[in-house]
Amino acid sequence: MNVNRLLGATALAGSLFVAPTVWAQAAPNVPNPTRSTEVTQETTEAEEAAQESADGEERAGNEVIVTGSRIPRPETSGVLPGVQVDSVQIQTRGFTNALEVVNDIPLVGPGASPLTGNNGGQAASLGAGFIDLLDLGTSRTLVLVNNRRFVSGNAASLFVADNATGSQVDVNGIPTSLIERVDVLTVGGAAAYGSDAIAGVVNYILRDDFDGFEVGTLSGLSDRGDAAQYQLRALAGRNFADGRGNVTVSAEYSRNDGVQADAREFRLRRASTLANAFQGGIRNNAFAAGIIDVQGQNNGAFLRNTDDLQPGTVLGENLINQSLSFNGTILNTLAGPPAYYTPLTQTVGGVTRTSNFIALRNGLGATQGQTVPATTPTGAATTVGLTNQFFFNTSAQLVQGTPGATLIAGNGLNGRATPATGLPITTFAPTTLPTGVTPAQVFTQFGVTPPAGATDAQLSTLAINVLQANRPTAREFFAANPNVNANAFIGTFFPGVPRIANTDTTPVTVRSSQTGGTVQVPLNQVLPFVAVPLEFTPEGNIRTYTAATLTPTTPGTFAQSPGSNGGFSRSIENIVLRTQQDRFITNFIGKFDLTDEVTFFTENQYSNTRNVSLRNSPSQNFVSTGAENAALVLTLDNPFLDANDRAVLASVGITPQRNGGTFALTRQNQDIFGDNPVRNTSEVYRLVGGARSNFELLGQRWNAEVSATYGRAKQKTRTTQIGDLEYQLALDAVDQGVATTGVANGNIVCRSQLFPQQYLGRTPIGTVANLTRRPGADGLPTEVVFTPVITQDLIDRCRPLNPFGFNQMSEESKRYVRQDNLFTNIGEQLFLQATVGGGLFDLPGGVVQVAAFGEYRKEKLDFRTDELNQLGRGRAAPSAQTQGQIEIYEVGGEARIPIFGDGFGLGDLEFNPSVRISKQDGRAASFRNLAGQVVTPRSEGDPATIYSLAGSFRPVPDITIRGNYTKSIRQPSVVELFLGGQPAFAAPTDPCGPTQIGTGTSAATRRANCVADVISRGLASTPEQANAFLQNFVPNPASLPGSFAGAPGLKPERGTSWTAGAILAPRFVPGLSLSADYINLDLKDIIQPTSLVQALRFCYDSPTFPDSSGQTGANACTFFNRQADFQVAPGFASGFINLAATKLRAINMSGRYSFEIPGELGQLTLRGNAYHLISFEESASGNFSDTLESAGTFNRPRWEAQASGRYEKGAFYSQLTWNWQDRTRLFVGSGLTFGGGTPATAEDFPNIYFPSVSRFDLAVGANLNDNFRLQLTVINLTDENFAGENGLFQGAFIDQIGRRFQVATNIRF
Repeated sequence: MNVNRLLGATALAGSLFVAPTVWAQAAPNVPNPTRSTEVTQETTEAEEAAQESADGEERAGNEVIVTGSRIPRPETSGVLPGVQVDSVQIQTRGFTNALEVVNDIPLVGPGASPLTGNNGGQAASLGAGFIDLLDLGTSRTLVLVNNRRFVSGNAASLFVADNATGSQVDVNGIPTSLIERVDVLTVGGAAAYGSDAIAGVVNYILRDDFDGFEVGTLSGLSDRGDAAQYQLRALAGRNFADGRGNVTVSAEYSRNDGVQADAREFRLRRASTLANAFQGGIRNNAFAAGIIDVQGQNNGAFLRNTDDLQPGTVLGENLINQSLSFNGTILNTLAGPPAYYTPLTQTVGGVTRTSNFIALRNGLGATQGQTVPATTPTGAATTVGLTNQFFFNTSAQLVQGTPGATLIAGNGLNGRATPATGLPITTFAPTTLPTGVTPAQVFTQFGVTPPAGATDAQLSTLAINVLQANRPTAREFFAANPNVNANAFIGTFFPGVPRIANTDTTPVTVRSSQTGGTVQVPLNQVLPFVAVPLEFTPEGNIRTYTAATLTPTTPGTFAQSPGSNGGFSRSIENIVLRTQQDRFITNFIGKFDLTDEVTFFTENQYSNTRNVSLRNSPSQNFVSTGAENAALVLTLDNPFLDANDRAVLASVGITPQRNGGTFALTRQNQDIFGDNPVRNTSEVYRLVGGARSNFELLGQRWNAEVSATYGRAKQKTRTTQIGDLEYQLALDAVDQGVATTGVANGNIVCRSQLFPQQYLGRTPIGTVANLTRRPGADGLPTEVVFTPVITQDLIDRCRPLNPFGFNQMSEESKRYVRQDNLFTNIGEQLFLQATVGGGLFDLPGGVVQVAAFGEYRKEKLDFRTDELNQLGRGRAAPSAQTQGQIEIYEVGGEARIPIFGDGFGLGDLEFNPSVRISKQDGRAASFRNLAGQVVTPRSEGDPATIYSLAGSFRPVPDITIRGNYTKSIRQPSVVELFLGGQPAFAAPTDPCGPTQIGTGTSAATRRANCVADVISRGLASTPEQANAFLQNFVPNPASLPGSFAGAPGLKPERGTSWTAGAILAPRFVPGLSLSADYINLDLKDIIQPTSLVQALRFCYDSPTFPDSSGQTGANACTFFNRQADFQVAPGFASGFINLAATKLRAINMSGRYSFEIPGELGQLTLRGNAYHLISFEESASGNFSDTLESAGTFNRPRWEAQASGRYEKGAFYSQLTWNWQDRTRLFVGSGLTFGGGTPATAEDFPNIYFPSVSRFDLAVGANLNDNFRLQLTVINLTDENFAGENGLFQGAFIDQIGRRFQVATNIRF
């Protein structure tokens, strides 16, 4: 560990230390500090009398505005459950980010964080800190600062953290040094604060009355010598005008160094899960001839894989992906190239289709299922299909444990035309009969009598199972012959890997009968090929390497090969564990008592946050079905190959006679980009001004406040990607002499510069068209399908690129193919707020108090990107430009009704109703869609009612019973309403097609709606004619260009919640308080994106066709158009709908006990907080017919808890904090977080549980004198990184940074 770096902050603090002076305002000596205090714990009369109001005036009963209510009351009184974190705990725990303060609470989900990665690689959210109460999604937590809304830090894009397109607040900009406390309320705050508070409210309360000067420093380092952390903060305040005014200023700089996965030894183990080669490969010892029904009767030669006691997934280490590498992996092409430099054509049904796409001699290859746009002679749009040149399933087992083969014919002949000697019909267990072999031949060979009356299909199935019973699988053969080289299996079963004929005639043992008999056969008759895995060295020379190290029991796939010394062995380098972040925050807070009753206040903030994801994967070329990321297909005459390279390639059969002398090359392209950092800078301005007043009215105390808040958040994100046309032009290099005279002259140039007419105006395969918006002739943004074409400028600037090896290309070629992208997002918020309230009259229990409030909020978002990205001229998905705004008008009120009190002997009973009416409207700029229609997006929402009915009952002073029932909403965000047409491609599955019209749960409705649509379009006059039309209708399966856009017709998400709980504070145990609250929350009409396929289904399955808005919020029938021939038209505009639902049931518990240790040995404070998640059910349909349960998964454990013990004596203090998570389990299809509905079993994973998890933090500090405090902190004391060995393999990480140390100082003057 670098001790010098760790102690840097201490040295800085020492240089600031001066002769002792008396603090202008002494800090409390922290008599009872707690990490999270129960918000509703009552204060004593003495404590209330000692506290002052926010404006410096002492109020009777210490009544202040508390989170969750607009009515002044004792600060710790209320009916809503939650927790509170104070400034003492923020310092003690070493928190330097406002997100850490909240994420430390058990009932808070992971949210979005710069401290645990790079937010899923979403550049627009790089470094963002979004809070997620109850794990319901970050868009459903309302974040306030001093009871007021804060401008959103979320970008107006789909490509944000978790694709959560709400109005989340980025809490990176909130200064920890100025936080007085943080109130966290679960549910129930919606009526007080409005939309977005479905899960709850997080309210950061900042200090506004500081008098003095304070400087703090912090320095931290992991025990591995990295993850450095620094903070320098200063706080200054001064009272003036005899205490009538106060000015508080703060400045804070924080730095967190970034960390990559290759800095952690446990990540270098490359532990992961992979498919089990043996599931489905367990023999049925009871197999006998008969009617075979494997799934029903389990009577095949092999047991069905659902209950053969073999898990579908197993664990593996040192797994290397062979489908790409940093230096370049060489693979065979599977087919010859199309004609070079000639527009691709295809004749179908006698009609020739012509495209503008060309194949380059050295460029991207054609992948499986790839098509390119084309036209018929009449000009109709169609496609040309391409022949797959390289793609194969990289998830195939290197040595298969089940019958058949994945990548070659499954007839058991292993690529030969005849079986091995002594093994009639097949060599290995097949899944199909060899060509020309009949079931009768099989039965005769093995003496089997087929069952009478069996069908031909049943006889064929029986014959295959007889062969399976008498022949081995590849794994069984490997077990009998463990010394066989793995390359013999790879070469035989993976024709995409370079290979040669197997000449090894060593006898091997092969199963030949159902009873286990064997024969000896030459190896090359069993496995006829041997792989010769090839890749380039960094210097650009071809070498052989070890693709896998296998044993008969070691599973492995091409994408997860164990024991390789090549392939994508450096993949760990680009995994971000922590984003590098620099934050600078300044605040100016002031207040002044204009009169004894009126106080002016202001809050002003500026923050600048810079985030860097240090190393990232660039635009890759690998074994992919994505056209833009396809493998390169190159030729032997590539000028960057030398004679030795060509000789090696020829030795494995890559010659001009085979597939035109082509080979495939996969590469990471990291050398083109270097570390490829992604940078995001966020600047936030926030200005608040207002006045509050306390006055007498009707003989009661009243208060009023008016305020205006303006916030502006601007973020810039910079990324780099490959230019699609530039990359291919640079790859298509030639020797100038060879290309022009046939004699090499050593001058390597871009071929396009020698023969430009073969390129100009054409598009190379591997380039994708995108739907985007461009200014029309009238200036109106107009949707067009843009297909990039080669221009003279691109040709003139071209520089040839050497793809062989690492960093062998010129700097000029790198600059030519790279393109820098800039994304800019500006969010603005104007928030006007007015509140008035006070006492009306007295009841036996006290004064009836009311509050009324009105709010106006305007939010604007403006997301723009550069032209290259808009046009989709790179590998990354083009981003839509989005500009829109919403306006929200809200009014409401609440009451505090003390029904009776102690005077009646019935205890205290209080009722707290509140209500709010919210109406949201919005608009965005007009545009012309692909169909030529002018669209003017407008949203006019209906008034929505939010209300809460809450109450508390205290039968005796020791016990308080509380509860609330709340209706809440989340209004649609600007993005969800007005996303500006995110380009997308989709192949529609038409519900009106013959194969789909009679399916689904609403088949009759679907057919009736399809018939009605045919008639409405004039394609039929009667239902009979329409049905006849649909019977012969053949939907076009081609992928269509379209966009994903906002849906102005969305309605709000709706939450219904209730809580019930109690607080116990026994008088006979002073200092003890316990609480527990049950939380019941139902969330409906969840706003979610929908695909073209879903939109079609929702539309035609709707009982209110052609308007599905009653079921889906937005009308899915408007997401697409049809052509005159009833085909789905290009230019679909799929969007968001209201559909999904969630149910949450949980219990939150808190406890606190503080006492003096006898004998004046000091004070001990114990605190605990536990969260029990009873159930977390999700339904994509919204009706829970498809319920998925995720309570009990690793990221949603059923039990989470935190406990701390703090000891204080004199100036010394120490605190130990324990975070604990219960044992959890894997769910089928769930991963670590989201429910798959069914808990995993031994048929799914070898270990279905994660152990319970504990993590400890320790802080030790002392007030060395009245001015100077020193604290040492150890975070993750026992260096827990993952949840047991199973957690490492499954990715269940606890803390990948590990144990780290902090030194903090605090100086006051």
